Amino acid sequence: MAHRIDVEGAYCENTRMTKALKARVFITLRPDILDVQGQTIQASLQSLGFQNIKQVRVGKLIEIESDQEMTPQMLECIDAMAKEILANPIIEDFRVEAL
Repeated sequence: MAHRIDVEGAYCENTRMTKALKARVFITLRPDILDVQGQTIQASLQSLGFQNIKQVRVGKLIEIESDQEMTPQMLECIDAMAKEILANPIIEDFRVEAL
């Protein structure tokens, strides 16, 4: 049975397949947003003797497993998911990658 999902204009149809496929959503703070957690990690690394560290930025990695092939339409659907709920578009950037 197919389920149709409309996520902010992206049409997603869920059909069962025998092989599950994955995509990754990488979420990072926008370059102009202060990354306090990254700065804390950088300071800790430097205090441990890792002096060649110029900058540390912290982000999130979300893996999504699907019953559907990662077609351009499915990647568009995951992109819409990221815009709607996975990332905060005010302070974060993201990119979607099929595996």
